[in-house]
Amino acid sequence: MPEFIAADDDGHMNAPSDLLAAARSGDPAAFEQLISPFRGELQAHCYRMLGSLQDAEDVVQDSLLRAWRNVGGLDERGFVRAWLYKIATNRCLSALERRARRELPVDLAPGTPATEVNWLEPYPDRSPETASGWAASPESIFLSRESIELAFIAALVTRWADAWQTGDVEAIVAMLTRDARYSMPPLPEWYHGHADIRAFLLDGPLQSQWRFLPTTANGQLAFGTYLWDRPSGRYVSGGLDVLTIRGEQVAEITAFLTVDLTRFGLPRHLEP
Repeated sequence: MPEFIAADDDGHMNAPSDLLAAARSGDPAAFEQLISPFRGELQAHCYRMLGSLQDAEDVVQDSLLRAWRNVGGLDERGFVRAWLYKIATNRCLSALERRARRELPVDLAPGTPATEVNWLEPYPDRSPETASGWAASPESIFLSRESIELAFIAALVTRWADAWQTGDVEAIVAMLTRDARYSMPPLPEWYHGHADIRAFLLDGPLQSQWRFLPTTANGQLAFGTYLWDRPSGRYVSGGLDVLTIRGEQVAEITAFLTVDLTRFGLPRHLEP
C-alpha cells in the first residue's frame, strides 16, 4: 500500500517530505509510491475528457512518464495531485486536438459518415486497482452510484434479463420510457420510441438466444450480453448494454458491441 499522503487546508495532497525528496532525487520506487494513489482517478479524469478507456490508459501512461522525467522540478510543497492533473489534462487536450470528439450514434447529425466518427466507449466502475484492494479514489467514487440506488432497481435487473432471455419483446418495451432510445456503437443506426425499438428487436436481436449478466459501467446499470453460438456450443460475448434509468424505467440503451467484458468483472463466454 502506498504511504499516506495528507491534504492541506486548501485540499492539496501533500507528499511526506522524505518520500518527495527521494523521488525528486531520482528514486524510481519512491516515485511509484508517490504517484500510485492517483492512478485510478487520473484514468477516470482522462476518460471523461477523451471518452475512450484505451485512450485514457495511453494518456495516463504518457503523463506518468512525463512526470517521472520532470519530477526534479516538482514543487517542494509536494502538491502531487494537482501536478499530475495538470500534466494529464494537457496531454488530453493535445490528444483531442488530433482527433474529433467521441460520440454516440444518437448524437450525430443525419448523414454523418460512420467512418469519420470516434465512438464513445464504456468505462468500468471497478478498475483493476479497486478490484485488487486499493482504496477507491474521489474520482472513482464520483463515477459510481451508491449501492442503495442500484439496489432500488434490483427488481428491474431480474425482469430485464428474463425478458431478453425468453425473447419477450412486450415485456422489454413495457420497461421503456415512451421516448426511449437504443443505439449500438460502432453501428451508426439508432432507434427511438416504443414502435421503432419493438420492430428492431423483433427483426434483429430477438431472433437469437441470449444470456444476460448484470454489472455497472459509467456509474450506470449495465449487462454483459452473451449470444448463443451453435458452432462452439456456448454463449459468446455480444457486447455490453449500458442502461440509463429514469424513475423505474429504461430511458436509453447503449449496446457497445466491441467490448472486453473481462474489464467489467464478467467472463468472456458462458457454457450452456
